[in-house]
Amino acid sequence: MKRTIVILILVAALCLGAGCGTRKADVDMSDGGAALDPSPAAAITEAAVNADTEPEPSPEPAPEEEQAPPAQEPVTLRYEGESAAACVDSIYFDQDGRLAVVVAGQGYAFNKVLPIRNGKIVVPFYADIRTGGQTHSWDTASFGDGAITYLFNVKQLPEEVILYSADNRDEQFVFDAAPYIRAEAPAPEQQKEDGAGLAELAGRWTGTGRPVGGGTEIYLEIDLKADGSGTYHFKQGDYSESYPISVNEGDGSFTADIPSDNYLGIASCKGTYVFDGSVLKLHIITEFASGGRFEYNVDCERVD
Repeated sequence: MKRTIVILILVAALCLGAGCGTRKADVDMSDGGAALDPSPAAAITEAAVNADTEPEPSPEPAPEEEQAPPAQEPVTLRYEGESAAACVDSIYFDQDGRLAVVVAGQGYAFNKVLPIRNGKIVVPFYADIRTGGQTHSWDTASFGDGAITYLFNVKQLPEEVILYSADNRDEQFVFDAAPYIRAEAPAPEQQKEDGAGLAELAGRWTGTGRPVGGGTEIYLEIDLKADGSGTYHFKQGDYSESYPISVNEGDGSFTADIPSDNYLGIASCKGTYVFDGSVLKLHIITEFASGGRFEYNVDCERVD
């Protein structure tokens, strides 16, 4: 009996050591204690799950479109108390190979009211260019169509354009040149048909003004027709004169037809005009055979 009990105890111990046919589960503590089943079926199932749940690669972000630098806002330039809003309009090489920088705007000098000193037109606003680390000043300038064209004896395109007020050269307005560079000069705007626009100037205009540099007040009366022809009547003190006049809308100029045997020996009388919708602003230059010159400005209003 005791022998039988000993045998049974030995058999039980052997069963516990061998696991009695059961498989021992291994545990990987690195992933929180999930049981690892080494059986082939478990391996196939795990691969299938991973294949179904693997995230798709994220699409690469589309490259940003390159954009041209934005044009800068106009700046305020000043000359002897007068002001104008100006901005770079275009940059190109002219037919002679000179670098042209066109500055356009509104206000003084851009409305064809130009300062004149000692018989010469004064450029009221200055412009420089900067290229390759060097600054260059303009060589010549011309006016027309609400713009000032500065010409530079430079063979390279600029990186920057610098504008100055004549009143304060220390105040600089710097423009990035890139947005304004053109392969050639911009095409001129289509001109109005002959006679178009002159009709709004038809009628009688009167006004007073002063000679450039000061002097006795001037009274002016102008009668214009729709075709640009007419007559002007000038009076200063006890002197008066009256001659035919012709207006050219294309360049905003006018010319008086004065006989060669006139009393004062006038060689020519011409000028420019600006119409702002209500006031006709005239700048008139009279030249004499003796070499003298007489300039004056008159603001005229329409007479109903």
